[in-house]
Amino acid sequence: MKHIILTLSLFLLPSCLGILHSQNTIVELPNSDKDTYSFTTSADGHLLYYTNKNHLTVFNLMNYEVINVFNIQVDSPVLSILVDPNTSTLFLGTKSGKLVAVSKETGKLHFEKEYNSGSINALALTSDERTFLIGCENGIVYMQSIEDENTISEFYQHNKAITSIEVSKEKQLIAISSGDGSISLFGEPTYEWIDKLSVGKDWVRKVVINDSKDRLLCVGDDGRLYEWNIANITKARLINKNRVSRNWLLSLNIGSDENVKCWGGLDHLLKVRTNFGTYRLKLKGPVLKAEFINSGSIQVYIAVCILGNGIQIIPLKEMKFR
Repeated sequence: MKHIILTLSLFLLPSCLGILHSQNTIVELPNSDKDTYSFTTSADGHLLYYTNKNHLTVFNLMNYEVINVFNIQVDSPVLSILVDPNTSTLFLGTKSGKLVAVSKETGKLHFEKEYNSGSINALALTSDERTFLIGCENGIVYMQSIEDENTISEFYQHNKAITSIEVSKEKQLIAISSGDGSISLFGEPTYEWIDKLSVGKDWVRKVVINDSKDRLLCVGDDGRLYEWNIANITKARLINKNRVSRNWLLSLNIGSDENVKCWGGLDHLLKVRTNFGTYRLKLKGPVLKAEFINSGSIQVYIAVCILGNGIQIIPLKEMKFR
């Protein structure tokens, strides 16, 4: 078993000469609790950003320490977070439907905008990094300029809430999932509509793109993991549909070697599927978000946002192999 995990670790994360830490147990992040619903990482993967009421915490993943806690002003829980890699701006999407832009270096407010479209569930940067997409509870996706806060347009609309937005720079593809059981595809840089993939009657909660393997994957309320071949984007072809949970699945992520994936949902289970088999761990609440992180170690770690319990960093070696 130890040999399997070590081999997997060498595939997933780069080896680092001068590793600053060696975390072998589950770490609960400070300042994260029942009021923490999401997180995001910096472009280099070294920093983790998350909120708790009116506090923004910056956590260093290289040495496992909090480096900053800023006071911010939000009127409701933050459901989505986006980092602009070219400026000091951090965008926060709230449950009340406000977009709050703050400095990731000081926490100072840059601007605040009300969309009146229900909660902001998803934020994603377009490939040119000049605009970003805002997915709302009423099914509308807006396109917002980063340079000019007043330049905004309606991008698309689904029949139900937008649940996630994935952008692939390599494939110049935008995928938007919705509670109406479908995924809409758009091409960049023209943003033309390509296709709508019908998944079913249940909500699609998360969509991801596996660039090197020309695959698009999603999970949702039916507990199934779907996989499409998108080598030809205009003719996406469903190739796999497997039930991996008896309950709603809320999160999905792909590892850096793109053969490894993790998911979780209402059954409180975090699962990681590898070439060697599946690892699982029962958590204290539903898994809102789970992502592989770059911690500077040869070990494999997953950051998990647990409903009602905050964020934990979980080593793969702490999970049960089945």
